[in-house]
Amino acid sequence: MTVSASKLLTHNQVQQVNDALAAAADGTSARIAPVVVGASARYERSEDLLGLWASALGLALVWRLVVTDASPQEQIGSTAAVASGLLLVLAVIATGFILGGLVAAHLGWLRRLFIPRRQLAEAVRGRAQQFYRDVMLLDDEHGRPLIVVYLSLYERAVEVIASEPIDRVVTGEAVESIRQVILDGLARRRPCEAICQAIDIVRDLAAAPCPPKPDAGEPSRLRIID
Repeated sequence: MTVSASKLLTHNQVQQVNDALAAAADGTSARIAPVVVGASARYERSEDLLGLWASALGLALVWRLVVTDASPQEQIGSTAAVASGLLLVLAVIATGFILGGLVAAHLGWLRRLFIPRRQLAEAVRGRAQQFYRDVMLLDDEHGRPLIVVYLSLYERAVEVIASEPIDRVVTGEAVESIRQVILDGLARRRPCEAICQAIDIVRDLAAAPCPPKPDAGEPSRLRIID
């Protein structure tokens, strides 16, 4: 299931994004912190659900092929026959559950069918907020305002979180424009260009509340988390 964030961009493309961040520092003193992650959560429950459905399907097939096609005498059977049938059913259930989980772990699109949209959105939002707090605590250089642009590949989702005073200009419309630029770039398989465009949008937004300063500090760099 895991989508590799480290394979999204080449080494040269990562450098292009970092160059765009350095250029953005000439337009605003705010820290622009883009991050790309493979997935925002593990979603283990979806594997269990797919395994359960695979078990149910296997049981239905066994019932159709073994039980319903048998004669009444065969359905009654002996104690040994009943025990054998029970073992077959248990084996089908266990095998279906294991195989379903393995398939879900390797086919992300299939696994996503068993994950509620709300759970996907909450996972992305929670991981983005965690990253924002970590950057604020561990990389709080000169107390500069921060805006995080968080891209989660598995969920195909973008979150934007900003501190004061940038949050006043990061409206829903602005966030949607950033999100659309990045997701369109992914769809066109031009993620580097899309992320650089998003950085330019953020720079323009942050320019008024956080004008450039000569001693603002080093620009942030792109973070990639598999």
